[in-house]
Amino acid sequence: GLCLTFASISSFAATPEAEIRLTFNDKKPRIVKVEVKWQAQSPHVRVADWGAEQFTDGWAHFIKDLSVTDAQNQTLTAKFDGKNKWVTNAKAGQQVTLRYTVDMSHDQHAWPHGLDEITYVKDDAVFSTGQALFVVPDDAEKFTVIFDLPKTWKSSTPWQKSNLSYVVDSYDSLVYNVMMVG
Repeated sequence: GLCLTFASISSFAATPEAEIRLTFNDKKPRIVKVEVKWQAQSPHVRVADWGAEQFTDGWAHFIKDLSVTDAQNQTLTAKFDGKNKWVTNAKAGQQVTLRYTVDMSHDQHAWPHGLDEITYVKDDAVFSTGQALFVVPDDAEKFTVIFDLPKTWKSSTPWQKSNLSYVVDSYDSLVYNVMMVG
């Protein structure tokens, strides 16, 4: 008899994993510093392309000071496409670090679905959706999220906790979920 075996090519390729560090400051709660580290496969990084259509540049409207460096801390280029992606000159296999800040002033703008669908800052807490915070490698599907918080703050997310970080097993889980710190 004839025996055929099928294997998915994607099962042999390593899915890029990214480590994301979010740094919050209780003196400046409307500014979140973000650092993303990964081994490049694609030169593209992206922010969610839905949910902030009232801005011509979408969620990128709130992304400031974006920079990309290699393992030797040499600056790489990052050209914004005007919508939700940046093209870098990172080469496949290269260790890359992306840094940016998020201006958490979302609640100072009009939103068609109200403020519960976005990011807002209160005296004692910061609430955010993932789509408002994360610029990540275009092809990454696994993430480790680390919260660098003021001493008295705690984090609350739906993700699986692993020591001092959270394990996020898909891009959808990263951007469709919410988090609160404070």
